[in-house]
Amino acid sequence: MAQKKSSGEINAYLDAETTLDGELTMPGSLRIDGKVKGSIRAGGEVVIGPTAEVDADITATSVSISGKAGGSITVSERVEIFEGATVTSSLITPSLQIADGAVFQGHCEMKPGGRQGKGD
Repeated sequence: MAQKKSSGEINAYLDAETTLDGELTMPGSLRIDGKVKGSIRAGGEVVIGPTAEVDADITATSVSISGKAGGSITVSERVEIFEGATVTSSLITPSLQIADGAVFQGHCEMKPGGRQGKGD
C-alpha cells in the first residue's frame, strides 16, 4: 500500500490502544491509529492510520485516510483516501484523491478552500 508521508510534523499521536470519545482541538497535526468518536479540530493535517476507526466530524487543513472514517470531513486543502481505507463520510474539500482498492460511500462537495458558503 503506497501511502504519502505526512506533509508536516505530527504534533500528537493516538496509538492503536487509545479510545477517545469527545472533542479534540489542537493547533497542529495529528495521527490517529486508535478509535475516536466525536469531533476533531486540527490546525494542520489529520492522518487516519490503517488500524484507526474514526467516527467524528473533522475540520483540518488536510486529511489522509488509510483506516475507517465516518462523520463529516471539512478541509481547506485536500482529502486523500488510500488503498484499503473505508470512508462513509460527507466531504467538503477542494481536492479529493481516491486510490484503487479504497471504498468511499458518501457525499462530496468540491469547494475552494473547503468552506461552505451561502448561495454557492
